[in-house]
Amino acid sequence: MDKIKRDFLVAGHPRTGTGYMSSLFRSAGIEVGHEWIGNSGISCWMFATPDGNYADGPRKDIKNKSRKDFEFKYIIHNVKNPFTSMSSIVNVEMVSGILIISGKNMSI
Repeated sequence: MDKIKRDFLVAGHPRTGTGYMSSLFRSAGIEVGHEWIGNSGISCWMFATPDGNYADGPRKDIKNKSRKDFEFKYIIHNVKNPFTSMSSIVNVEMVSGILIISGKNMSI
């Protein structure tokens, strides 16, 4: 089976700038989606591991594919100082955990 080819994978922990990286690419005319596959790639936390699953976005033909189904020309690891992003990470993780424990199916 042929892999789906894209130029860029930007991977990083949630709340450390993957959305910003996607915006930078798109402002330069390069379609790198934030948590969805663009024509040129994706910027997300879900593909930080090979088993990361892609389940969102406008492209119906590539839903429910894992990172293993793609071949990226360039992989960028987005790293941010954990001390400056910790409060945001903890807040999002706490809210997510509460929703999971309570059985709520909500977007944050």
